[in-house]
Amino acid sequence: MASDLPETVLKKSETAVKALGPEKSSKRYDETYNRFIDWRKQQGTESFVEEVFLAYFEDKSQHYAPSTLWSIYSMLKSKMIANHNIDISRYSRLLTFVKTKNVGFQSKQASVFTPEEIKKFLLEAPDSEFLVIKAVTVFGISGGCRGEEICNVMLGHVKDTGSEIIVRIPESKTYTAKLFPILK
Repeated sequence: MASDLPETVLKKSETAVKALGPEKSSKRYDETYNRFIDWRKQQGTESFVEEVFLAYFEDKSQHYAPSTLWSIYSMLKSKMIANHNIDISRYSRLLTFVKTKNVGFQSKQASVFTPEEIKKFLLEAPDSEFLVIKAVTVFGISGGCRGEEICNVMLGHVKDTGSEIIVRIPESKTYTAKLFPILK
């Protein structure tokens, strides 16, 4: 039993449990979990039975797309295991409910530039207006930056001196990226 364990073991266990979710999106996971906990309190229950989750997801299904329901389900599943040692993936009716909401749903695809469109932009867009964006585009498509690093670059870490462009990438996590020629 956990109460029989030494304090040091309990503290280490607690630290390990806090690190169970993905580090980058832990804030989002916590917000999703806290919204569920708040909703549950508003409904006047402290229970974690399947019916509570079904009611919660029924409410959410009125306002969110099925893809968002899956995201909420995934985050709650992770947080429930970490915080309460409850595996909601064993709630078969809940899983069936989320799957049923997904039947016939077509997600919207994000628009993506084709290689030809990128090449055309780099070759034809006027440097006087788009030189910085061209430089950042090259870093992005070559793998020289991650998404958040590109945002940082766009927020003022590029300096156009007139004869050269200086790009400063603060705290880059892409150390081994090789820039390759995108124009032949």
